[in-house]
Amino acid sequence: MIGPLARRFQENKIYRFPDLQTKRFLSLLGGNRYERSCDIGCGRGYWSYILAKYNLVKNEICGCDLHNDYNIDEIKSINPHVSIRYADIKENSLPFNDEMFDLVLSVDVIEHVKDEKSFFLEHLRIAKAGATILIVTPNYWRFGNIALMAINRLKYPRRMGEGSSREMVHITEYSSDKLLELAGSASDMIKIDTLRIIPCWVGVPLTNIGRDRIPGPLEKFCHSLFMVFKKR
Repeated sequence: MIGPLARRFQENKIYRFPDLQTKRFLSLLGGNRYERSCDIGCGRGYWSYILAKYNLVKNEICGCDLHNDYNIDEIKSINPHVSIRYADIKENSLPFNDEMFDLVLSVDVIEHVKDEKSFFLEHLRIAKAGATILIVTPNYWRFGNIALMAINRLKYPRRMGEGSSREMVHITEYSSDKLLELAGSASDMIKIDTLRIIPCWVGVPLTNIGRDRIPGPLEKFCHSLFMVFKKR
């Protein structure tokens, strides 16, 4: 019987935005094999599953979240050679010592966080020197938001429906400029020459209509932003 993570992986191939998001994730990380990774706000563990499936981590994949929905058994089944573990986030800090991981990632998480600067610094705290850090978040200027702006309906906090039996709320959302500002607040800890913000897809996901390759003038209106850099 196919597990929920494998099912999501298969279903994502049908829909252009999540399919491209997964491909973009792999294109940014797939050239390396990391010793230990941390998947912050892991949910059920889709991105940990991708790391395991494509053998991108040698020793240990860790997930952490406020609620334990992490599918450890399914992730282990796809790659039994890697240790998989989970830890609860408590009191707004990550349950790990300093400088533990050489890959730290959070996908569609930072927009749910009240204190985004502290959350951002926690990525850096648990990362080793030279580690890769990847943060993915919806773009504030995506087309769906522009439509809501036009009728004065874009307001935060913003209810986004149910996820894993809990309501999802976006506290704020990020443009490329706002992500650069966040990175700039910790510029002494970042190898600035490695910092990139990469647009992902332009269109409306529910319609499955959009473009994978984004002409320059449309980059501002992409659906999702990937920020990737290395720790100094």
